[in-house]
Formats: sequence, structure tokens, C-alpha cells
Amino acid sequence: MSAAISVANSNPSFSINIPTPQAALEKRILEVIEELKLEVLNQPHNLRITCPITCKIMNDPAKIKCGHVFERSAIEQQDLCIICSSKVKDITTDAVTLGLIEELKKDFVPTLEHFKSSNPKTAQLCLAFAQSFMTLGNSAQALSFLKKTFTHTKSSALVYEHVPRLYDRLGKTNEALVARLHLTLYHVRDNKSREAINTLAPHITTNPRVKTLFIALSILGYPCPTTIQNARNYALSLKETNPIDSDFIQEQLSSLTEEGAH
Repeated sequence: MSAAISVANSNPSFSINIPTPQAALEKRILEVIEELKLEVLNQPHNLRITCPITCKIMNDPAKIKCGHVFERSAIEQQDLCIICSSKVKDITTDAVTLGLIEELKKDFVPTLEHFKSSNPKTAQLCLAFAQSFMTLGNSAQALSFLKKTFTHTKSSALVYEHVPRLYDRLGKTNEALVARLHLTLYHVRDNKSREAINTLAPHITTNPRVKTLFIALSILGYPCPTTIQNARNYALSLKETNPIDSDFIQEQLSSLTEEGAH
């Protein structure tokens, strides 16, 4: 499936790229992954990366003269530091905190995006170690070696299927869900709608955003009249409580119709 539909008018220099349902779905999966990662990171034990003013993970951490760190846009509106009452001045980017936040986001769970350079021999050795640790029941070490495997080879979704299961064994439900969303993304990119749907199915009753993705996957994989009508009803039910997801499903339905017309 192409990444976009090009629509041209009578002017040959004019064209509009309209994202296909698949491209829009991939984008939304990535957005949900980032939302979930931020929610997990925005916990009391991560106070170092949480702004004392906004109580959220900082996007642009800035240090003031007294040494305390805040979200830049928040501290710029203050005259005094809310922690020590010092005058707010000499606002500078805190590169250390910014680097920590970026590392935490990147390394939240191992992904196929950790690939750096191809080294089949090292990758095979790391995968063998990972499988050995899985057999021994050492899930943490297995995850560590899977991450090294992904660094040295462009692995398949088949190999990645181990990651969410290992987090299940460790009792890390948030990480398991994020890993399953990554796995869903890989299945979508491989045009394996059935596998993607089966990956998300266990979570549709526990996370509304996952249910929205599940509905969108159903539209993409099984666009029969019943699926389409169920999706329309679902979008309508969200119109007041969750307009973002409602609009997303409506756009998926509209894009599917437009794609079929081409």
C-alpha cells in the first residue's frame, strides 16, 4: 500500500498528498506510544525530569541561576524560583536533564529502531544468549540481549514478539503494552492486519486509545459493511468525550472511501 494518495487538478504543477489509512494509522500508533511513555515517566520517582511548576515531564528543561530546573515556558513566567524564592535570571538550557529525558524516552523498551549497523555474527550470538536466558526464566537478561540483537540486525516482527511476553513475565504491564504497540506497528508495516489485530485484542477493554487503534485496524484489514458501521457507531459514541479519537476514526473511514475511489 502506498504511503499517500496524490490528487492533482487541471494544473499539472498542483498536487496534494493525502495520507492513506495505513500511513495515518502508523502515525497514530506512534503518537499513542509517546503518550503512554510520558504517562509512565511522569511518576513521582522521576521527579528529576518533572517540572515543579507544570508537574509534567519537561520538553525544554531550563536551569536558572540558583541551580533549579524547570520547563522553560513555565519558569519564564515567574519572577521568583518557587523552590528557594531566588530571583529568576540567567535562564539556560539544562543539557544534562534534556539528555536524560531523551535517553529515558528512547530506551523505554527495546525496539527495532535500535538498529545501528549490520553485524550478523554478533546479532546471531546475542539472539542465542537471549533465547538461553528465556529458557532459564531470566527475562531481564533476555531483554538485554534482544536489545543488542536489534542493534546489530534489522530483525523481524517474529523476533520482536518475544519482547512484550518478557515484560509480561516481569510484571511490567506498561512496558508490555508499549512493546505490543511497537509490534502492532511492525505488523502494519508488513501489511499483516490479522497479526496486528490479534496483538492489540487483549488490551481493548483496558485502554480506550488501544481500542481506537483496534477499530482503525479492523477498518484497514476487514472493511466489510459490518466493520464500517461499527466504526461509525464507535466514532459517534466518542464525539463528546474523546473528539480526537472520534475524528481519527472518521478520517480513517473517509480516507478509505477516497482511496477506493482511486
